[in-house]
Amino acid sequence: MAVQDVVSFVVNKLGESLVQEAMLQIGLGDQVDSIKLHFRRMLCFLKEADSMKNEDERVKGWVRDIREAAYEIEDAIDEFHIEVARVKRKGLVLRYVLKPVEWYARHNLGSKITTLQARIREICDSRLAYGIPDLGQSSNGEVIKSTIRKPVLFPEVDDPEIVGLENDKLKITEQLLDGNVRRRCVISIVGTGGLGKTTLARKVYNNKEIKWHFDQLVWLYISQEFNLTDLLKKAVEIINKSKDDNQNKGDDYYARKLNKTLRGKRYLIVMDDVWTTNLWEGINEILPDDKNGSRVLMTTRFLNVAKRADPSSPPYELQLLNEKESLELLLKKVFLHHDPVSCCPAELMGLARDLAKRCDGLPLALVVLGGLLSIKEISYSSWYKVAQTLNWQSDGKECMDILVTSYEDLPYYLKSCFMYLASFPEDYEIQARSLIKMWIAEGFLQHEQIGIVEDTAERYLEELVQRCMVQATRRSSNGTIKSCRVHDLLLEMAIDKANKSNFLVVNPQFDRGCCILARRIALHHRFNGLKKHIDPHLRSILTFSVQNPEGISFELLKVIELQGATQFQNLPHNLNIMIHLTYLGLRATALKCLPSSIRHLTNLQTLDIRDTHIISIPDSLWGIPSLRHVNFSKTRPVIGPLSSSNLLNLQTLGAIQFPQAWERELPHFPALRKLQITNFSNFDWKAIPHLLEKLDCLISFTVIGRTIPIEVVQVSSIPSYHHMQSLHLEGVSLWGRQLDLFDVPPNLTKLTLIKSELKEDPMPKFGKLKSLKILRLIKHSYGGTKLGFSTGGFPKLQTLELEELWQLEELVLENGTMPMISRFFIKECKKLKMLPNMEHLSSLQELVLCRMPYDFSQRAAVFGDDKHKIKHVPSIVIR
Repeated sequence: MAVQDVVSFVVNKLGESLVQEAMLQIGLGDQVDSIKLHFRRMLCFLKEADSMKNEDERVKGWVRDIREAAYEIEDAIDEFHIEVARVKRKGLVLRYVLKPVEWYARHNLGSKITTLQARIREICDSRLAYGIPDLGQSSNGEVIKSTIRKPVLFPEVDDPEIVGLENDKLKITEQLLDGNVRRRCVISIVGTGGLGKTTLARKVYNNKEIKWHFDQLVWLYISQEFNLTDLLKKAVEIINKSKDDNQNKGDDYYARKLNKTLRGKRYLIVMDDVWTTNLWEGINEILPDDKNGSRVLMTTRFLNVAKRADPSSPPYELQLLNEKESLELLLKKVFLHHDPVSCCPAELMGLARDLAKRCDGLPLALVVLGGLLSIKEISYSSWYKVAQTLNWQSDGKECMDILVTSYEDLPYYLKSCFMYLASFPEDYEIQARSLIKMWIAEGFLQHEQIGIVEDTAERYLEELVQRCMVQATRRSSNGTIKSCRVHDLLLEMAIDKANKSNFLVVNPQFDRGCCILARRIALHHRFNGLKKHIDPHLRSILTFSVQNPEGISFELLKVIELQGATQFQNLPHNLNIMIHLTYLGLRATALKCLPSSIRHLTNLQTLDIRDTHIISIPDSLWGIPSLRHVNFSKTRPVIGPLSSSNLLNLQTLGAIQFPQAWERELPHFPALRKLQITNFSNFDWKAIPHLLEKLDCLISFTVIGRTIPIEVVQVSSIPSYHHMQSLHLEGVSLWGRQLDLFDVPPNLTKLTLIKSELKEDPMPKFGKLKSLKILRLIKHSYGGTKLGFSTGGFPKLQTLELEELWQLEELVLENGTMPMISRFFIKECKKLKMLPNMEHLSSLQELVLCRMPYDFSQRAAVFGDDKHKIKHVPSIVIR
């Protein structure tokens, strides 16, 4: 954690009743109070020290001493908790016999506290020697409250600003579409890090002409530590649009599969961020050259990599932005969704030009600096303070200086959150929900006392996005971030900051006899000897692409994330003593069962066992009062909580089977926000109304079964009716001929119906939903022949999906319907004859037609009869 986080966390730990009681029993209550007092005083100066650019080695040393002392106290307290837990779990007789053990644990903790008290006093006394001023003496200590501004619209992907790249985009597009070059050729975009290579490649990739021209498009993120097998497998999965579950398959298997899949097709493969010539040497012979105009688009920092890939195609060397373009991009980031020229006060224009010039034409530097200014007060004094923190000497490190300045400006609680991103691989798409749960489990938000902590964590992530330290790659229907990514230069900085503070280490390298002292470890490949080379006080382990991680039995662990460890089958043997574990991520592992000892994880908040082989869980799981998020597989749902369960903190529960016992007595989880019930059967429906009446906070409700009874959709009387945001119903509706019986929650932002077999056109009813942004009718959800979208209907709808509506023959879109539609997806509607008139859908950005009848697809093709209806749509995909 950032050192302020560590100190705050330890002060709270010292206040725990068990620790206070133990210290009083051995007469050390005053020492504990003294340590808390000293730490609280330190907090007053830590912000001052942290705001300095860490250039003073004395200050660095002082902060490091505080951090290490706080860590030692945290370790001592947590080890004491474990010893007490060991004793309390014994039988009555053994517990009496082991009384000396508990007594020894108290005295051991007391001894450590006494030693650390003297050390902390020394650290406090050394503050003046390190030259750290009293609070308020430095003008840099001012805290300006951040203003977080969500986008006006919530696109599926946050669209990065493109300034000065339009001409580059046209030139690259021309090369890709050049009909005179029939051979498969490699076109490389070359430039330094942060120049906008990926942004340019993405703009070209999403171009409507490109999508029309190529039969198959694949985007691959490469990065420095690429694995050829993983890349080939990923390409096959993208083309086949399904996950390949074959395990232990090597390069040859996926090479043959990819070659066969691409043979005879005109394809475009983007290889983003290539670092070495080894990649092309490994993949060159795999990609077929049928002399049909196939292309490979590569982005790289290195000219030799580009020339080696295709000596006959001159690399496209991307240029820096000029001063005018630099100022435009900077101001676009400062004044989000507004005209920057009119919004920027005249008195700030000169300073803005100086700041833009300092970025030396590098888009990443401009974007990050703009993000920093966007959360500041729009005043000359505020912007001038930012300018003062920059190094104005031209030393070739302008970009990194701006990135470091933006990091140093982060509030202390955001520094821990940002450094945590260092654990993820380069170019990795990070799932926001998982990230937020890990932040909470780590204790980064422990100081928050008001409101739901998950909502606070979402605001933290939004601030990092607004500051342009993180890019939001997908958003949900209610505007919250679904996934995000970190630019590789920012990731490099996060790794460096995390490593230097022993906050986290990534893929550690070690010498014989060396012990890694980091509190957290992230592994992107197999690491043998974890227990041998890692300090036993390790708090978190995160693995990526590690099939069978070993040595994860550290007793003080708080976070275990093993998603995708497809050969991991057994939890640690000492799970029963890992009482500090708060996050257990086991998604897509080979785990077959949860041991009954899981009941001892009394601090567990998140359990994710989706896509595992687990089909039942011990009832003792539901006795853990700290549970907040529990996720099971849809395909292997487990029986829900016991009727006697009292889960006051539970917010997410799914997928579960509805227990018969709930018909007699319902469990108590008043904070539940997301509920997913599957394998729904006829006897379940009686308890549904009573269950929903108890869920005041429910915002997302999913029911999956053979049939969906009327009681499930007659919910207008439940407390959460007006604030429910997402409704997912999968199963034959027993009210299909009486649509008026469907009490649609009025403030839904997302509605999904699957297999509903509605007989009446639901669009007049659904069109009145003022907040609806995503509507999905899938797999026989509607059995009629016509769907009509009337004028004024669906005022906020952004995504419409119609899939496998086999009786549908006609779509009618009146002028003035769906004014904000962005994505229209139609799949396997076998009787649909033609596209509706879409010319008035001016906001439509993407039209996807998948597995439609041949005549329908031909009408929508380049020279088809319906082409005039969709000529304004930037992206049209026909599969």
